[in-house]
Amino acid sequence: MITKIDRDRTELYRLLQEQLYFLKESSHEYDKGIEIEAVRLAGHIRTLLHDSISKKEYDSSLLTKISELKEILITNKKVDSSEFGTVNGLVQAVYSKIEQAQKEQITSRSLLTLMDMKDRIKYLDTAINDKNAFAFYHFENCKNMTIGAGLPYAGLLSKKISGFGFEKKPKLIFQPLFYQPNFTVDRYPFIDFESWWIGEIYDNRKGVTLRRKDIILNVTNQEGFAHVGDSVDYKYFAYKQKNVLNLNVNGDIVEFDNIPVYATVRQIVFEFTESLGKVNFDSSGR
Repeated sequence: MITKIDRDRTELYRLLQEQLYFLKESSHEYDKGIEIEAVRLAGHIRTLLHDSISKKEYDSSLLTKISELKEILITNKKVDSSEFGTVNGLVQAVYSKIEQAQKEQITSRSLLTLMDMKDRIKYLDTAINDKNAFAFYHFENCKNMTIGAGLPYAGLLSKKISGFGFEKKPKLIFQPLFYQPNFTVDRYPFIDFESWWIGEIYDNRKGVTLRRKDIILNVTNQEGFAHVGDSVDYKYFAYKQKNVLNLNVNGDIVEFDNIPVYATVRQIVFEFTESLGKVNFDSSGR
């Protein structure tokens, strides 16, 4: 009895267009100042790119017992020669099934994986490879500022500081990197998916790092798009804080006016849409 019908490429292409529409609309809303749209953005990036993989737990003694059985029945000639082929085949089949069951299994595939496109795309990488913590600061109308050394690295963010030294409460804002004045795509490389997805985009210099994958999955699974967790990963929790950079200005630790997570998601979406724009495919998804 048929219970499921495979989608054809035309339907997958339609679904892709819907996901890209959602990205476009939520990006537009984010750019108007509604930062929580980043939760929706993360969810759609997950749909497009994330393959869920699980590894089943098992009793390792099972394989040992099968090997012992093979030793007794076959190696030690406990099986009549006329039955050797049948018994050997059964033992090998059981061993292979147990072994295969323990391998990593893809439990759900991303839309671009289903379309056989994910690994054909080269992904824009706007993070600084040398983890320069002082990169991407943007100062406006500031004076008399001394920034302490040893800052954490946050590679996809523009750190905008305005009014320091002139206003009682200066503004410190995390923004997507492409908001940076004079930002151009031409200066950045396009790389393979795996390097991009697991590339480190945050390093607190104390052993805590985060990747694009970590940001997207935590926002999707913890902030309400797919789930709301009763607890969150401690690394992600640290990155959600306004003082995540531990920014020392003139001897005082100052915090930003917003959290860095949403701006990071927006930059990841920017990278992805720029990357997809380099791919040519027709309405059949080819």
